[in-house]
Amino acid sequence: MIPRTPPLSTVLSLLALLCAIYLALAPTRVNSRCRNRPGDPGWPSLSAWSHLNASLNFNLVDLRPIASVCHEPISDQPACNIVQRMSSSGRWRTGQPGALINTFWESGFGSNETCSLSDWPESCHQGRIPLYAALVESPQEVQTAVNFARQHNLRLVVRNTGHDGAGSSSGPDTFQIFTGRLDSIQYHPAGSNRSVGAPAVSVGAGVLIGDLYAHGRQNGFIVTGGDSATVGAAGGFIQGGGVPGFLGYTWGLAVDNVVEFEVVTAAGDLITANANQHADLFWALRGGGGGTFGVVVRVTMLAYPDHRAVKSTISVSGDGQSPSFWSQDIAALLGVIQALNRQGTAGVFRLWQTPAGQLAASTEMYFLNQTDEKGVSNANRVVTALLGGTTASERYAISTTLLDSLSSDVAADVPTITELFGSTLISNTLFHSEDGPRLLAERMSQIGLRDGEWLLTSNLGGRVNDPRPRGETPLHPAWGSSAQLVSLVVNVDSTEGGAVRDRAMQRLTHELMPKMYALDPGAQRVSYRNMGDPNEPGFQDVYWGAANYERLDRIKRDWDPRDLFISRVGVGSERWDFEGVCRSG
Repeated sequence: MIPRTPPLSTVLSLLALLCAIYLALAPTRVNSRCRNRPGDPGWPSLSAWSHLNASLNFNLVDLRPIASVCHEPISDQPACNIVQRMSSSGRWRTGQPGALINTFWESGFGSNETCSLSDWPESCHQGRIPLYAALVESPQEVQTAVNFARQHNLRLVVRNTGHDGAGSSSGPDTFQIFTGRLDSIQYHPAGSNRSVGAPAVSVGAGVLIGDLYAHGRQNGFIVTGGDSATVGAAGGFIQGGGVPGFLGYTWGLAVDNVVEFEVVTAAGDLITANANQHADLFWALRGGGGGTFGVVVRVTMLAYPDHRAVKSTISVSGDGQSPSFWSQDIAALLGVIQALNRQGTAGVFRLWQTPAGQLAASTEMYFLNQTDEKGVSNANRVVTALLGGTTASERYAISTTLLDSLSSDVAADVPTITELFGSTLISNTLFHSEDGPRLLAERMSQIGLRDGEWLLTSNLGGRVNDPRPRGETPLHPAWGSSAQLVSLVVNVDSTEGGAVRDRAMQRLTHELMPKMYALDPGAQRVSYRNMGDPNEPGFQDVYWGAANYERLDRIKRDWDPRDLFISRVGVGSERWDFEGVCRSG
């Protein structure tokens, strides 16, 4: 029997309903030039966002800057009081998808694109805060969010903790994947499940380094993490190379200690990348930059025994206009690092301008082989002798203490920052030459630090120079022959508009960075992307070197042919505009 044909009106109604569902849920045609933005035909409908929300276990939120509660039309005074009280806490900000620790990248660069806590009469503007965030709680939810972004041709950003120095964790009209809830920690005393033959630890993408250190102290291990407690252990820090302060000299960079990554690719696949599986992607993730090759959801890294250590701090202050301050005092502090590096002891150096206009500096040396009070006396004697003996205390303040653990010196919280960064490598050839500390000190004097600006060093050399890990990561080959990383921190008033912030970036690129590279004029121009100039010219060669970059770009095109993951001054970003919204040219 032939079934009855339904009336045409019924057919049309059904077709209309099916079309509406299709338009709401089906992939949109990819615009080859620009990402979809609100108002574009391909921007997801409200029903599409609602469907995504349900697919994410209702963990999708529409974002507003955290200060929006202090402005109309919300104007919620109790909520505003909480934000005002907590906004300076870095730890609090890590858990706020509508905020960053580095507030420089919260505002847009137009004339009125801020949402300030202090200027209530002013309107609150979205700036560079994403419009939506997926607060993912599992790798499967990451897959769902990635697929949605790809299907709807959205500008996607990945936010770990918001420390990012190049603005890659935010952007106008973007869709954010917030990884802060992926906070599992699993210690493997006998090695990881990949049988690496050594203790290891697996950490979720949302784990803070401070929390990982605390877990390590309870279980007797430490990792090569950074020295800021609120940096993510498995985010852009480790994917960008992971310079771990004084620990790198002994155990190498963070990427040198990675066993494997679990990552969601641009195709929405959850895969494991290690030396045996997807080795090309594993190589790229070990220094190729965060937010570029996929969403890392878990990292397994080597762990080392935690123990006591002795820390010796040397401080000095003086007139930055005096040549002797540089040739004697600063050279002496750098000379302590040089001398003790030769004995296997690492340290860090800091230099900053005080509000009073003077310069202050300190060197902190970490004696990992000294674990008791006797070691305190030994270290103090060594440092004093290097500074000239019994007269050293007349010029320098020396303090030597016993640390309960290698990680106990990391601050529990880091305040909000509004900063730009720049960095350069110092070669072994310069630093370990007889006149190296003096030459480096005198060249530092030419940088011209302003109030709130400072220099700091991270000790390379040692294991960082080991040829095996250097050949297994995409970092610039010059890391294998460098003694120090010198980083520059430039503070910018967070209440200023886009024009002031743009001038600060121009000054960094065109005035300060040439002076930074002049610290070691005989070396190649090489920088550390995690502490790099967000407008670095020729970043491809500066961060990775031409050969490594060519290989990184091939891997990028293989795993992400549509550039779903674009990060400022990251692999493939030269194909896109400043915000990664439209293709260049």
